[in-house]
Amino acid sequence: MIELLKNPFIIYFKTKIHQGKLLFQNSQVILSNLQKKPITSRILLFTIRVNKF
Repeated sequence: MIELLKNPFIIYFKTKIHQGKLLFQNSQVILSNLQKKPITSRILLFTIRVNKF
């Protein structure tokens, strides 16, 4: 999990947590998904980043 937090997408996402608790909940789900399917979750995270920010 510590290594995943170093992922630039996650770091970027975590900097946006202040925009709402819902985004924080989404980040938690993505962190969980990253442990199972790294590639798919990174694409999902990138998509959320583009759509939300």
